[in-house]
Amino acid sequence: MINFKRLELQGFKSFAGKTVIDFKNSFTGIVGPNGCGKSNVADAVRWVLGEMSAKALRGAKMQDVIFNGTEKRPSMSYCEVSLVFDNTNRVFKTDRDEVVVTRKLYRSGTSEYYLNHNICRLRDILDVMRDSGAGKDGYSIIGQGKVAEIMDSKPIDRRQIFEEAAGIAKTKAEKVETERKLARSSEDILRLTDITTELERQLVPLAKQREAAQKFFEYKEQMRYQEVNYYLYSREDSVLKKQKIAENVKAFTEELYAKESESLRLAASHNQALEDIENNEKSVRSLMEERENLKVSSEKNSGLMAVYKSKLDHLTEEVARLTKEVEESVGADEITSETLREAKNILEIRRKECFLAERRLESLNNRYFAISEALAGNESNIERSNSEVFDVFGRLSDVKSSLAGLYAEEGSLRKRIASLELGIKASAAIIEREEGTKQNSLATIDALTKKKQ
Repeated sequence: MINFKRLELQGFKSFAGKTVIDFKNSFTGIVGPNGCGKSNVADAVRWVLGEMSAKALRGAKMQDVIFNGTEKRPSMSYCEVSLVFDNTNRVFKTDRDEVVVTRKLYRSGTSEYYLNHNICRLRDILDVMRDSGAGKDGYSIIGQGKVAEIMDSKPIDRRQIFEEAAGIAKTKAEKVETERKLARSSEDILRLTDITTELERQLVPLAKQREAAQKFFEYKEQMRYQEVNYYLYSREDSVLKKQKIAENVKAFTEELYAKESESLRLAASHNQALEDIENNEKSVRSLMEERENLKVSSEKNSGLMAVYKSKLDHLTEEVARLTKEVEESVGADEITSETLREAKNILEIRRKECFLAERRLESLNNRYFAISEALAGNESNIERSNSEVFDVFGRLSDVKSSLAGLYAEEGSLRKRIASLELGIKASAAIIEREEGTKQNSLATIDALTKKKQ
């Protein structure tokens, strides 16, 4: 026999605040005027034990059991009912002296069930209450009009009430559940039989497929072996090619450095040749100026020589004339001694002037010859300078042509180095691709090994 210890209500129908009803000291019943909430207590017991019909709780929907508010008190957002059973006689299969069943309902329609303050399912509560006779359909809870309904019910419906009172409702429920499981098991067995039949029908083609798969794996293993050998060969060949390319690049780099040093040396020689050409041009300009000066001096001396020569001829003619006059004067005896002395003096002066003119002419001739020789030497120096200049220009042209050839060779070497670098990059890409192929091959081998296992 089960005993209620207390009933705790909060927000359920007319119980807005928390209300606790203790069933102690031979509790007989609840009395009061109409509308005070007596039936709400029975509804609370039925609701906390799992009643899901709002109509059985005298409402249109389940949210109607939540306190809806009054003029002086606001409505509640949820309701909660806890029913405490006395389990000292161990009606329930638990070691606890009290068994607490709690149910909460929110206005959103969410329900929560608790058994001994632990959240659970409604099915757990129904299973616990089924053997105790305290279920929502049990004989221990009879609502309004329930007696008349029992008396007027059909024999089969009345039998359910007797079975609930006798405690065999749980056994019948377990029987129904077991029969349902057996039906599902029969369906599963039938399905497995169909699957087995289908698999047996597929055994022959699957055996052929198995043989084909084994051959495939054998061929795959052979192909993997060949691919590994090909990869190793390609890798060794790529390494040798890379080493050869690196050696060629090193040789071309050294050759390029040598050509660059030669180019720098030729550039220095070119600059030195330009400086020599500039110095020679300065020397030629100075010699040309000296030559012009010598030419001017020579022309001036030539003019003086012509003047002195004409003057000497004039003096010679005058000496001859005076000599002739003296002879004529002596022969004629008409000239006086004084006139003779003057004539002799004049003749002596003329002879001295003639001698000085001859000496001056000889000096001018010597100077002329010296200037001519110097002019000839300057001309030979100029010619030699010109030949040196032409030689330097020839050397400069050779240097320029050599430098142009070196530049062209440098460009070809740079192009060749660029092509070699592209080849190195291509080889590196091939090596990287081969590495990726190797990794893919290893991954494929692992996958095939796993699949084979």
